[in-house]
Amino acid sequence: GPTHHNMLLVNGVGPTEATTGVAGDADGFAAGEFDFQNMDYAEVSTSYQGTSIVRKPLFVRGDYFFIADEVTSAATNNYQWQLHALGLEGGDSTHGSFVLDSTGSSGTWTKNGVHLKAVVAANGGLSSLTRGTDIHELRYDSMETHTVLRANKTAVSNTNFLAALIPFETDTPDVELLCGSGCDAIRMARGGFVDVASI
Repeated sequence: GPTHHNMLLVNGVGPTEATTGVAGDADGFAAGEFDFQNMDYAEVSTSYQGTSIVRKPLFVRGDYFFIADEVTSAATNNYQWQLHALGLEGGDSTHGSFVLDSTGSSGTWTKNGVHLKAVVAANGGLSSLTRGTDIHELRYDSMETHTVLRANKTAVSNTNFLAALIPFETDTPDVELLCGSGCDAIRMARGGFVDVASI
């Protein structure tokens, strides 16, 4: 179901799932895409649970992603941005590992010598950054457990999430959450470039 995917949850749930002969309740629409030499971008919009969501991924220099999510509703809700990746908190070299950084603002998954670092922000700062466990299928009838990172924004009708997702092998990314009036910007320095995204 929706909780097993990298999507936003509204009050702990996602869209109604499709069943045999009955479509789900969340059509998706792609628009506003562009493809430049050092930047690829698109917008995908949907709505479910009385909430409109526009996801805006930006692929920077073929190296890493900024992902912005615009969330609006007429009602007050609890929103949960989630990321599933391979690696388990307290895991080993076979199953991969996950580590929440000491500031509690990002996490890093590691498996087979490859790392994925995620830094997440929201308007006015996150309410909390939590983690849980879930399962994924390695191949038919073979399951493995992984850690899910969940960025929470509670008791709001509208918000924006911003994430930086940075894959790497050896050089730890120079990425930080910028906290001015509210921790809602991310700075990334890599390959002689410094990029800042804010919401």
